[in-house]
Formats: sequence, structure tokens, C-alpha cells
Amino acid sequence: MARLRRFYVSRAIVPERLFATARISFLAAVAVFFGGFFPASEAAQDLPAQAPERLEDLIAEGLRNSPYLAQLRSRWLAQGEVPSQVSTLPDPLIGFQNLAVGKPIPGHGLETSDFAYWGYGFSQDIPFPGKLSLNAKIARADQEYLQHVLKAGESAVGQKISEAYYELFYRNSERRILLGKREELKRIEQITETRYRVGEASQQDVLKAQLQMSAILKDLVDNDQQVEQKQAELKAALGRPVDSALVRIGDVAPTELKLRGSDLQAQASRSSPAINAQRALEQRASRKVARVRKDLLPDFSFQYMYQNTGKPFPDYYMATIGVKAPLYFWRKQVPALKQASLELEAARAQLHATELSVFADLGVQEAARNASARLMTVYKEGLLPQAEATYESAMASYRVGRVDFQTLLSAFNDVLELQRGYYRALSNHEIAISKIKEILGEFSLR
Repeated sequence: MARLRRFYVSRAIVPERLFATARISFLAAVAVFFGGFFPASEAAQDLPAQAPERLEDLIAEGLRNSPYLAQLRSRWLAQGEVPSQVSTLPDPLIGFQNLAVGKPIPGHGLETSDFAYWGYGFSQDIPFPGKLSLNAKIARADQEYLQHVLKAGESAVGQKISEAYYELFYRNSERRILLGKREELKRIEQITETRYRVGEASQQDVLKAQLQMSAILKDLVDNDQQVEQKQAELKAALGRPVDSALVRIGDVAPTELKLRGSDLQAQASRSSPAINAQRALEQRASRKVARVRKDLLPDFSFQYMYQNTGKPFPDYYMATIGVKAPLYFWRKQVPALKQASLELEAARAQLHATELSVFADLGVQEAARNASARLMTVYKEGLLPQAEATYESAMASYRVGRVDFQTLLSAFNDVLELQRGYYRALSNHEIAISKIKEILGEFSLR
């Protein structure tokens, strides 16, 4: 009997020692790993928290500092100088003449011949009425197009900043969840170890708890990588140096977009930079057709010359009016008119295609927003409370041995994934709204 008792005692001591050694090694590795990756976050808890940066302020900063927008703005302003240039008469030609009689010497024969003279005059080309004004309208249509291109660029920059901000909000929320679950898992591990020591749990349960801890550690490392990438993207969009301080992200609450359905589409038809830019191109093509038609009409030229002769002779005055007739219209003006008409048809077709594309994008983003809103409601009012209640029940039952460890771990993972899912849905909801705002052209400094 004494030999049998020593046998069972030795069998009980060996796995316990093995478990203790494995546990100490695992905890040491986790401590080193966490200490290497998360010292800043734990030290930051002792420092006064800085206020988060408002998304509206970040968007305004990005719109001011973006070099991409700076070049678009310069192109738009430069085009504003064109209408006055193309609507002004051609520069006049100022001329000087001398007609010498008898010898090729300027002024020779001025006193002896009424043919000799000094001449002063100018000539002016005059386009047919309406041509210059149409030139100005075409230039203003180009300026309007560039204005809408600039607004589209501002909307794209604002949306990019918004999306990066919401992605960072999700990653911060995910990190907070993972750190909280890490602490809960430590308590579960302690409970499992205690139950293992008294023979109510298996060593496999303890190893599963440690494996789950490693999985959370991996998720934290992945989270840090995503945060670094999004911070770099956000700083680039803001025009900040890559090595500058991290952008401080605040909490995000679900926002509501007042317009829906047909009202949203009507607003996009009025304010979408993409549609308005294409409308400007259509208007330009229409004005170009009118301008080419004017080329079938003649232009004019006016010349005036004053001829100063010698004293014995009277002075001469000469005025000339010329007509620039489009004699070869069937080879020049008619093909040009056909070309301009085809370009107008292409611009109208492109406008229709742009409207369809914008309305389709709007429908996709509105569907994404609605789906995310419904999903948040399902998470908040159904799945999360149920999962948390299930987890609490499983924890209480596991303490007294009424459920196995796998049931507890499954309930733990359910809560973890559902909490992450809620914040994923919230960030997707806000990203969809930011894309709708981009389509509507609501990101602008003006």
C-alpha cells in the first residue's frame, strides 16, 4: 500500500512540476513581449491625456496644406486671366512709310514732287461681331470646369482624411477591447490553474488559455502595424512630416444624414463636383459650336494712312476697309463645324455616363450606410447583450464546474468578436457617410 501511494503521489507531482515550469516560461515570454511592444501605452497612463484632434480641424488643415490642391487652385486662378485676353481685339499694326522720288534716299524729292511723302498710319483687324464674346464664354467655361475639378479634389482629400480618421478610431477601439480582454483572460487563466491544482481541470485547459493569450498578443501586434500605416497615411494627407507626433483620435458617435433616396440623388445632381465639371465641359462644347459657326462669317480690317508731302503740295489721307472672306469654307469651316458638333455629342454622352456613375456610387454608399446602421442596432440591442450574458453565465458555471473550459472560451471569444464587430460597423457607417459627402462635394474651404 505504501508503494502504491508513493506511485500515485509521484504521478501527481510530475505534471504539476511540468505545468509550473511551462507556466513560468510562458509568463516570462509574455512579459518580455508585452514589455517590448507596449511600454509607451502603459507609461502614457501616468501622463496627462491630451485632448483629441477634431476631424473638422484636420480636414481644414489638409485642405490648406495639400500640394495637390495647391496646383489645382493655381490652375483655376490662372484660367481666370484668360477671358479678357481672348475677348480683346488683336493688337493694331502701326506703320511708317517713306516714298522718295529720284534717288533711293529717304526724303529725296519731297520739295520737288507731289509723289514724295512721309507716311504715318495704323491697321486694325476686327473680327465679326460676337466672335470675341464667344471666345470669352469658352474661356469662362474652362475656368468653371477647373473650379469643379478643384472642388472634386478637395472632396477627395477630405474623404481620405475622414476615412483614415475612422480607421484609426476603429483600431484604437479594437486595442482597448483587446487589452481589456487580456486582463479578463489572465483571471480565467488563474481560475483554470486553481481548478487544475485541485484536479477539477485538465492541463489542456491551461494550455488553451495560454494559447488564447498568445492569439490576443498577435492581434495587438497586427493592430499596432495597422495604426502605424494609417497614421502615416493621415499625416501625408495633412501635410505633416512622417516623424511628427501621432494624430490624436477622439471618440466617434454615429451620425445621421438628413437626405435619403431621391432627395439625396437630387442633391447630387445639383452639387456633385464630377457632374458639374462634366456640365461645364458640355457647355464649353456647345459654345464652341456657336463659335465655329461664326467662322463662316467674314472678319474685317481697317487701315488709315496720313501722307505728309512737301510744302508746295497738299497732304494725302487714305483709309482702307478690307474683308477676310471664308472662300474655302467647304474645306475648313464646314469640317470644323462637324468636328465641334461631334464633340458636343460626346460631351453630352459623357455627362449622362457621369450622372449614372455618380448615382450608382451614391446608391452603393447609401446601401453600405443603411446596412451598417442596421448592423449596429443588431449588435447593440441583441447580439452583444446576449453574448455578454452568456459569457457571465459560463464564467459563473465554470467556477463551480458545471461547464467545461471550451464552453467558457467559446463564450469569451464570442464577446470579443462581437465587440470588434460593433466598432467595425460603426467605422464603416461613418466611412460610408464620408464617401457620400465626397460625392456631394461637401468638403471645401469655401
